[in-house]
Amino acid sequence: MWDGAAYYMDWKNLQTLLYDIDICAPSSFNANVGDGRIYGVESNVNYKISDSWSFQASAAYTDAHLVSSTFTAFAVNVGERLPYVPYFNYSANLRYEHALGGNLRGYAQFDLATRVTCGTTFMSPAQTAFRACCSRTTPS
Repeated sequence: MWDGAAYYMDWKNLQTLLYDIDICAPSSFNANVGDGRIYGVESNVNYKISDSWSFQASAAYTDAHLVSSTFTAFAVNVGERLPYVPYFNYSANLRYEHALGGNLRGYAQFDLATRVTCGTTFMSPAQTAFRACCSRTTPS
């Protein structure tokens, strides 16, 4: 099965956590710092190889920028990318699932994921994981 989407969002009154000694010396606070613009595309595919094996993969591109600011400290940041939003991210997993007896099913899964921005990797260079799990199924 394949799925995909394209999106565009004008983000009004973007909030972020701030620390300003002149306003609130002992702690940080949330403030509206301006407006953002976000657009992108994403897609994923799920493929059942057999009764026991399945594969899933996804990829996305996101372009997110601060487009205006009434908060004076952020005026110099207008036009910059929003923090913690990668340009590209992708993931994939391969799963083996098998009945263990009764209502128990077990699976083992290998995962791969990464996020990339401006040609550099946020998470170096990819995160991989192996999981094994057991679950109880309810008879239909």
